[in-house]
Amino acid sequence: MKTIFLLIYLALYPCFGIAATAHASLSNFRFEIISGEGATFVPDSFYSQVISTVHTQSREEVQDKLPAPYIYDISAVTTGGHGQAVTNISYAPGSTPVFSSDATATRGTADSYGQTFFSLNYIANSVIKISADAHVSGTAGEKDIVTTIAAIRGANIGPNGGIANHFEPNIGYASYPYAFDGDWSFSRTLSFTFSYPTDTILYFASKTYASVEINPYIPTQVPEPQSYVMAFLGLMMLAAKNFRALKAR
Repeated sequence: MKTIFLLIYLALYPCFGIAATAHASLSNFRFEIISGEGATFVPDSFYSQVISTVHTQSREEVQDKLPAPYIYDISAVTTGGHGQAVTNISYAPGSTPVFSSDATATRGTADSYGQTFFSLNYIANSVIKISADAHVSGTAGEKDIVTTIAAIRGANIGPNGGIANHFEPNIGYASYPYAFDGDWSFSRTLSFTFSYPTDTILYFASKTYASVEINPYIPTQVPEPQSYVMAFLGLMMLAAKNFRALKAR
């Protein structure tokens, strides 16, 4: 009987797969002028890029600028082998941008990446606050490597043309073997407050990244139909042998 179960397992093993998942998102962006004239958005500076990859073989990349009237939806979806990667960035007047990156795999790897850049014309001595709600979550099995990052970043150009200040509030997990067996999720509000004594250009970026890697990677393909036939014949032969042994008793 043990032999029969072993044959069934070996025949079906390539079909088994426990999915590892990763999710990172940014939502509910808020731009507040605490004091002063604040800053104005520079539409021509808006640039977005999303990339999704599965097993390094299937890949989609989309890059674009924010078109008038500033209704925006950019996404990359890759499905292949035993995984899926999805990245989406959306924005419309009257709402705040939403960023999300998701990756799922039962074998191999899947990666999802999204990033957006834009500029603000900052007025001297204003106090502004930029914030967003970040969330990361994942599911990892033993030895799976799951990475999730959600971040907002910024920098401004000083009087001499160089970077005068930079700020990088972020939330993220980098999972190493045995570090995150099971499920986890974590949320935090990311924010920074900025002020500067002269007019300047303020650069702003948002990023989400989700990556999963199944270990050990088993490249065996789903069995061909003949594999099932051979396994079935083997089971029949074992059953017949056991039946004859029982009758001989």
